[in-house]
This record gives sequence, C-alpha cells and structure tokens, in this order.
Amino acid sequence: MTEASPQVRTAAARDSENPNLLKNGNLEQLPPVTPQPRSNLYYDRPVKRPGVDGSYLPEWDVYTRPGCDYGGKEILDVLQRLGPQNNDVAKFPEAFMREFPEWRKANFLEVNGDRVYGGISQEIATESGAEYEVSYWAGKSPWEGESKNWANGIVEVRDSYDKVIHSDSWGVNNSGTRDALNVFNPNWERHSFTFTARGDTTVVSFLEDGSHEPGLSHCDPGYHGGASYAGMVVRLAAPARQFQIAETRPASSSGSPITTPRDTPFGEFALRILDTGNRPLSGQQVTLELQPRGTGSYFLSGERPSETYKTSTDSQGWLTVPAGALQAGPKEGPMQVYAVINGKRLTGHADLQVGAGAAAFSVSAPPPWDLRSTPVGAVGYPGVRVRAEDAGQVARQRVSVSLPSTSNRGIEFVAERDNRYQLTVMSAGQGMAYYPGTLAGQTLTFEDVDLALAGKGSVSTLWVAVQVTGDASPGEVYLTFQVGDHEPVSTPVRVVTA
Repeated sequence: MTEASPQVRTAAARDSENPNLLKNGNLEQLPPVTPQPRSNLYYDRPVKRPGVDGSYLPEWDVYTRPGCDYGGKEILDVLQRLGPQNNDVAKFPEAFMREFPEWRKANFLEVNGDRVYGGISQEIATESGAEYEVSYWAGKSPWEGESKNWANGIVEVRDSYDKVIHSDSWGVNNSGTRDALNVFNPNWERHSFTFTARGDTTVVSFLEDGSHEPGLSHCDPGYHGGASYAGMVVRLAAPARQFQIAETRPASSSGSPITTPRDTPFGEFALRILDTGNRPLSGQQVTLELQPRGTGSYFLSGERPSETYKTSTDSQGWLTVPAGALQAGPKEGPMQVYAVINGKRLTGHADLQVGAGAAAFSVSAPPPWDLRSTPVGAVGYPGVRVRAEDAGQVARQRVSVSLPSTSNRGIEFVAERDNRYQLTVMSAGQGMAYYPGTLAGQTLTFEDVDLALAGKGSVSTLWVAVQVTGDASPGEVYLTFQVGDHEPVSTPVRVVTA
C-alpha cells in the first residue's frame, strides 16, 4: 500500500475542515460523451445546451447569454489534460500542482464552443452574512484553431433573486507561444476574490466575456474558443457575524422606557448594532419593526403610515429614528422596536411606552429562610419583596432565579403544581398568582410576570420552592433573584442539619 504524500494529506485535511462548496470543481467528472480527438493533439468532450443530444457536464448547469438561442451548437468544450500522444495539453503550473496535489486527475474547460457566449454555473448552500472566497485558474484555450492570442472571462456571483453580488473580470494573453507539438501554452493565472452571502443559496458562474469583439450581434462573439477555466473553488472565509442591539440613546429598559403621550410623535432616538465582538455594523440597511401593535402606533415613511421603517447604520453602528418618524397611537401601553437584517430579527430591542411611563419599583431580600435537612429533604420558599416607589402601573416583568453558580450546597428547585416549576406572587390586594417557569441549567426563568403592585407604597412577595438534598452541608447559600432590569438580589437560605 502506497502512503499518501504530505501534500496530499495536507490537502485532504483542508478539504475535510473547509471543503470546496463547488462539486466537480476540478472537472474530474467528464461529460458522458465520446471524446473527439482534434488534430491528434487533444481529447475534447463538447457540451451543447440542455436538452440537445443528452450532453451535460456533471454537477454544473450550462450557461448561455440570455436571449441567445444557439440551437444545436457546442456551448463549451471540456478538454482532457492528456492528449492522444500522451502530451500534457493543460500545462498546469507548479503553483496549481501544489494547490491540488492530485492535479493529474484534473481537466479544464473552454467556455466558448462554436462562436457562442458560453459558461457554467452552480448553486451552492451559503449562510447569509458569511464571507466566502472564490478562487479559480483562468487561461487561454490551447486549441490550434484559435484566431486570437488573448482570452477574456468574467466570474459572477448572484443571490437567490438573481442580483449580482460580485463580478470579477480577467484577461490573459499567451503571446502565441507553442510547444514542440504545436500546442498553445494556456498561460494559467490564479484569481481570487471574496463575497458576502445574502441568503441560504448563492449561484456562482464562470463565463466567456466577448466584449472585445465590437460590431457583431448580441449573441456572436466573433471567434472560436478562448476563455478557459480549471481548479474552481469556493470555501468559507469567515462565518456570519452575529449582531444585536447593544444599546439605545436615550437608554431604555422595560422599567425605564422611552415615552410620549398618546397621539403625539416620539422624539429622536437611536439604536446601536454591534456584533458579539463589539464591532459595529457599518453602512448596512436595517428594517425596524414595532411589537406589539396594540397601541395603534406607527412609523411615518414619507406621508404614509407603516409598520416598518428602513434606515442605515453609520460607521459606528448607530441608526437614528428622527423626531416625528414614529407616531404614538391612541392607546396607552408598552411596545418594543426590533431590528431586522435580511429577514432575520436581531436580539435586543428598544423599550418604548405610549402614555405615562411604567412606575418604578424596588426589590429587596427578606431574612434567611431556614431549611432543615431530613432523610426525605425539607422544602422551603425563599424569595424577594418588591415595592412600588411611585404612582402608576408597574409593567410586567421577566423574573429569573438562579442557584449558586459554584455549587448548590445541597439544594435544588422543586416542581409544584402539575409537576411544573412555578413562581408564586402574593399581595395583600390581589391574593396569590402562579407563573410556570423554564429551567435551564441552574436558572429558572418566568416570563410576563405581574408583580401585583397597586399604587405607591404597595408591596408584594415573590418566591420559589427549593429542597434540601441528601448531600446538604450546614451554612448559608444564596439564591439570586433578578426582576426585570433591576440589579440581582441575593436571597439567603440557611441550611441546618437535623
């Protein structure tokens, strides 16, 4: 058994970790037609337009210029690397061989068959926002019947709406040099560029560019052969950046929203969009959305009311909604402004309020709750107290409760009603209410909790159920309660052994 060379092993590792997204990029799979020898120097496998003579190029779509019907003409030719005399027609340079250690299996493509504008294209799976590198080797067809010593091509990248993302033009001149068998040197050159994907699919095309033959029809490039391609590759260059609304100006939260009275315009406010590395999203169009829509508020785009508003970020990631661009509706209530890019809603939002702002409240911890360890475990109900600090309605809040991050010291959350974790809210005026929660790791989260506060000075108590486990040890541990945007409050639990 022959051991693979280091170059082959390195290329295999590269292709495993970051594979070529183009299938048959080295044209190892040839068209299923009988090869035609030309002048006893080349093996050519011609490909016609789809549906003619059953010819095709595996994994690729055959491209022709829109509006041109070439009938049964050859659209492109795939030339085998070795000719009838075992002569190397491709003449790949050493750099090509280093990039593709199994270069002996590679073939190449001439995208101008019989005076046509030809090409190939392939749809690949991409991730919106990710960056990809396209690389390819371009040269001049070695066919002896060429009437020109130069060739020109163009590589296009289009999104799923057929909009051009990137276009890369190239040209090469072989100066008419030939080898001992009278075969032209293709003069291969490597080209590369990057593009940012706009959706889940992207189309990459490798085309003839006959724009250098003036005076002929739209469909006639005026010569045979020309632009040739080999070693076509698309690889992931950088994953998509994950963006979020990192801050607002003025600052906003559910407890301190940006407010305006009913039926009046909001003043100017701004949102800043950063990625997870705190790098700004610069010069990007963003669509803003309002949720929920129960207040009847709307954006003004020109003179028309709209549920969305389009604007762009500046170099620091800020996007500004000018005064008057958002009109408050006739009903009071909270709402949020979200940002959408390429159909994807970002995390984070700006908090707004129509009518009086949400009333402020405070959070404090009561004295420690004693839990006595027994063989079956004791259940206790540690919690926090909340107090309304001014008049008005307190907005609903998200509440999270976490066990100690380093060690739970022998306590755990206990499921209660209907075998679900719950938060209990008790107030003098409204009695008790129960909210189901979701456990993730050491933290319980409860959404849309009514704190049951009615007017300045009113108080309510929030608690969860915990239990002593068999490995409990005596001492104080702390549960962390976070109510809305308030600073977390540590509630002590004193574990006492029996």
